[in-house]
Amino acid sequence: NDVFLLNLTNTKPKAQPEALATHRDGDVMIVSVFGTREEDGKVIMDLGIQSLATSGIEIQREAQFMLVVEEEKISLDDSLTDELPHRPPSPFIIPPKSFVRFELAFETDGVPSSLYYRGYESENYFKL
Repeated sequence: NDVFLLNLTNTKPKAQPEALATHRDGDVMIVSVFGTREEDGKVIMDLGIQSLATSGIEIQREAQFMLVVEEEKISLDDSLTDELPHRPPSPFIIPPKSFVRFELAFETDGVPSSLYYRGYESENYFKL
């Protein structure tokens, strides 16, 4: 078999951007918030998960991530999330020792104060 090396770029790839906030969920994973934006009555969260586990991690996006608006927890909108160009994979399983970046959509006209994360070993409120 022939092996070909293709130069796709002359520059070294950029490193992952720095997160605005991170939370370590024990020895399971690190959850990162990279940003948030508002579009047509919805809030889009730019998130990432770094697996620390030696086996795959199943993420239940609706149960583990909720937007907090005026002390009310709002579940993500599945159909809006599935329309995003950077939606999470389905099924949402993070391979061992790998990183996945994705977006989640929440339908709300309110101003979010935080993103609630319920993990395997801990929980966290990311201030927005």
